[in-house]
Amino acid sequence: MARKQYDAHCASCRVLGHRWGIKYWRGFTLLVSCDECGALREDQFNQHWEIVKRKYTYSKEYRWPSDEKIEVAALRAQCKRQARQLLRYIGEKAKARRTVNASAEATAVH
Repeated sequence: MARKQYDAHCASCRVLGHRWGIKYWRGFTLLVSCDECGALREDQFNQHWEIVKRKYTYSKEYRWPSDEKIEVAALRAQCKRQARQLLRYIGEKAKARRTVNASAEATAVH
């Protein structure tokens, strides 16, 4: 039985790739984390700065059992819903900002 939903942040990472940010760099070890899904990647380098070991750690939400099918249509619909909600929220914030600015300008003119 397939899951009904898949986290949109994890989906964007699977489709577009991770947004890595450096957590720390100590000696020959670099640890980066994804700003979207929280995945971790640890790279170990040798004295020539070649990667000799790479290890990934994924969140529970990111992992998907190999015997389960990802319902692409449902995932796409979920991502579109979340994008519409985000755009609606951004639009409401922008409208509120314009209203405040218009009120301030009207008050300043009089």
